[in-house]
Amino acid sequence: MDENAFDIAVIGTSLAESIVAAPKSLGKANLPPTSALAKAGLRVLHLDESPNYGGRDASLSMIELHHFLLSPPGHITNLSAPVPISQELLRDSRHYALSLSPSIVPSTGPLVDTLVGSGVARYVPFKLLDAVGLYSHQGKEAGLNGPANGEQVRLVPASKEDVFKSKDLGLLQKRKLMKFLLSTATSNTNQPTDTPPLGAQGATFRQHLTSKAVGLDKDTADAIAYALALSQDPDEPAESSLLRLKKYILSTGRHGNSPFIVGHFGGAGELAQGFCRASAVAGGTYILGRPYKIQRSSPKSSEGSDVHEPTNSSNPVPHAFEVTIEALDDILKARLVVSTEDALPASLRSEHQLNEDSSEYFARCIAILDSPILFKRSSSPNDVSSASNEDVTEPADEEDGVKEEGKKEAQELDVDSAVLVFPPGSLSPDSESRVVTAFIAGPSSMACPEGKRKRKPAVSITSDQMILGVVYISTESTPQKSPEEALQPYLSAIQSLNRTTEEPSQVHCSMFYTHHRPRAGSSHVYTSDENESIIRLHPPSTHIAEGGDETAQEATRVFWETIVKLGLDGRTCTREKDDSITAEASSQEVETEKDDLLTTMWPPLTNDETGNDDD
Repeated sequence: MDENAFDIAVIGTSLAESIVAAPKSLGKANLPPTSALAKAGLRVLHLDESPNYGGRDASLSMIELHHFLLSPPGHITNLSAPVPISQELLRDSRHYALSLSPSIVPSTGPLVDTLVGSGVARYVPFKLLDAVGLYSHQGKEAGLNGPANGEQVRLVPASKEDVFKSKDLGLLQKRKLMKFLLSTATSNTNQPTDTPPLGAQGATFRQHLTSKAVGLDKDTADAIAYALALSQDPDEPAESSLLRLKKYILSTGRHGNSPFIVGHFGGAGELAQGFCRASAVAGGTYILGRPYKIQRSSPKSSEGSDVHEPTNSSNPVPHAFEVTIEALDDILKARLVVSTEDALPASLRSEHQLNEDSSEYFARCIAILDSPILFKRSSSPNDVSSASNEDVTEPADEEDGVKEEGKKEAQELDVDSAVLVFPPGSLSPDSESRVVTAFIAGPSSMACPEGKRKRKPAVSITSDQMILGVVYISTESTPQKSPEEALQPYLSAIQSLNRTTEEPSQVHCSMFYTHHRPRAGSSHVYTSDENESIIRLHPPSTHIAEGGDETAQEATRVFWETIVKLGLDGRTCTREKDDSITAEASSQEVETEKDDLLTTMWPPLTNDETGNDDD
């Protein structure tokens, strides 16, 4: 067998590409002889000109972030760093994992299924998200027992008990809210998941919540829409919001009170590296940090060679591409190429070009703060916060002074990882007309280290250590708008959250930029005929909680499209959609189909892979 001949060349090491490359059916490992995947014997070449894994989802050290600032990729514009990276931060570079694609993961969904099925879950640890909050600027006239600036956070309920423990939410609203949540969680159980609930057709989510059928008041509806369903658009259709909300409700309780988990070491970038590790263990070949050229094979190059000779007698696909690597004399060959459109060389790109309507722009911010974020529970009628969090101190009964101190602490929730949602107009009537989302990651998620306290804290913390925090802020924008002007007010609001105006959190470093990417759903412009040897990955959503699941679904689609093109698909169900099949049916198909055909993306894990030993 020609060691320079590969079945598939995957360009880029972002999460989607890494998942595609990870299945053992694309590897060369000595798999169990009973597995049809092992007998496929496919070979994968994984390329990335960057020396780091992760691509657009990478997790960067502080030095790598510094290089990112000095030489940003082409899809990054309007870059500024009002608080530059200090030498002190650079010295602690390896203690930071700063994500270019910050995200949280629902506890149930395609990405979790993929992590478990592939065995990659054992490579990457997770933690529960501490809280999801809705920002509210209530002002001095609100008469709250908080800072003069009046910033408050309304927390998402963690359970039915949390809803009914609220002393300010009216009994009628509590009952309507619980009825709505329960009906959403149990709706459409025997129908397709894309079937909208009765009464939601054609309405926006907020309109549905305030309709007679649901009966919630406007403020409660906003809290549910923005903080519980994580709607990014005030006019988002009810159908998509309800389906997403149902998944989040069903995710609650699987690992704890939160429906979301947070990946350590930057999240998506570390997950991508875990899938690459799995692919390498299975025999995948990785070449990173070297420029390369990829082009279609010419007829002359195939003369006297096996360029068009398949390595598997059942595989009729020729080696259609040649890959040359800088400082490497050998020419590599591949039958198929898997890539996003923008990562392909110009000679291989689609004739269709993205127009303005097919592109989207996001203003983004990455900042390091010097102290923890404290969510002060709102005393508004919409407070449905959790009263059972272990960080909350219950007031003592012995003395009035102790009681008051306990009450003060009970109103504050010290968070290590959280999502803070700013609804449209939450800072001022003239603030962003769209939702602004902030994701906060602290030392418990291994995103940053704990730092020494150098000044008197704004709040009492029983440790000589100061908890640092990484803050990511994002909202949809335009290429002309300055991301710094758009997002700096939100960073300032987070700085002063639950602190006096005289002593807000200090920023160790901050950077703002505009991220340009193909719009999710614009994939139709890249549609090719069935004989095309380039398989294009389509862009997933940028939604903070949905991007991972959509990436896993897209990777599954591309995996099966690759298998179909290589003539190795042994599934009996339709190939137009990657519908799952039962374990029993899968087992029967493996026994009846040809040995070299594939019926599942993730075969059962061996004892070595799960860490179990029968002996």
